[in-house]
Amino acid sequence: MKPLGSTRVRALDIFRGLTVALMILVNNPGTWEHIYAPFEHAPWHGYTLTDLVFPFFLFAVGNAIAFVSLTPEKILKRTLWIFGIGFLLNWSPFLVRIHHDAGDEIILKTWTWIDGNGKLVGVRVMGVLQRIAIAYGFAAAIIYRWPRQVLIWAFAILVLSCGLALGFGIFGHAPDPWSMEGYFGTPIDRIIFGSEHLYQGEGVPFDPEGLMSSIATVAQVLIGYWVGRSIKDRPEHRKTVVMSGIALLAAGYLWSAFQPINKKIWTSSYTLVTSGWAIFALLAVMALGRRRPDCQNRYAPFFEAFGRNPLFIFVLSGFFPRVCRLFGPADPIAWFYREACARVPGPPENGSLVYAVCMVLFYYAIARLMDKHKIYVRV
Repeated sequence: MKPLGSTRVRALDIFRGLTVALMILVNNPGTWEHIYAPFEHAPWHGYTLTDLVFPFFLFAVGNAIAFVSLTPEKILKRTLWIFGIGFLLNWSPFLVRIHHDAGDEIILKTWTWIDGNGKLVGVRVMGVLQRIAIAYGFAAAIIYRWPRQVLIWAFAILVLSCGLALGFGIFGHAPDPWSMEGYFGTPIDRIIFGSEHLYQGEGVPFDPEGLMSSIATVAQVLIGYWVGRSIKDRPEHRKTVVMSGIALLAAGYLWSAFQPINKKIWTSSYTLVTSGWAIFALLAVMALGRRRPDCQNRYAPFFEAFGRNPLFIFVLSGFFPRVCRLFGPADPIAWFYREACARVPGPPENGSLVYAVCMVLFYYAIARLMDKHKIYVRV
């Protein structure tokens, strides 16, 4: 059918592939110690270019739901698969290298991993894919049951997320309910998962993909679905989509007056602002396709390759480096950075960025090969 090959639908595929490529770029620097500012996350409140990538992907998940049929069985199966894959990615590569005086030995450690300091710690339960699973599962269930009321549900969820944080923060006598320790989701994650099974990179056990901070992500998927459905069913209502983007940005910045824009606890204001920017990014891709089809045709295949196997390529980009690290000093990608990228002239940030771009090209080659042979991994 011609509509499925139209500019507007192709733009959704390109947008999804663009977000996957950006996720790989920002997650794979040559070294985390040398990153240009736009590729770093905001320390706490506020957002950078990098902080737009994950919400854009969730927005794209919602777009995609507008083009598929849903059943309770499919929703549950897909949710469990994505969550399970995310957990296995945290656990991977299952084999860890332990240093002994007599040399290095590769041994199997069940349900454990080794951190950067060689300390044995618990496997992290939550993560990016787990958050995607939760957001998709709840949003898809709402869409299946109430497809015409998704914006009402999105608003209610954002109010709930903000209200819980504010209410429990006040009753818990938190001096700042929007701080890491004052946020009500922090102790809940520690109770449910145990501190050893949370992300340890913040200096204290705190998970930026925790359970309570996942509530607002459901609204992000719902908004993405509404936009995708509007583009699919009512392309003549493009102005409505434009106005909705403006409204979301305005509402988000107004909301931030009493709830800061914050990715790590995924505040409602953050959801609104990033959804607004996602709408304009998608509309920009669509406009480019209409006004400069030659330009879109030149670059679209690159992003479409990522968009046709998004979860597989993203999982591979997280799993492959973990396997390489098992080789210790012989780690091939560490050698590539050290001997090639790190020697790029200029500040060390140059080499770190060159390495990240090379990683994007490496995974593109795999995605392109899979696309060429019609290999599509679906969960």
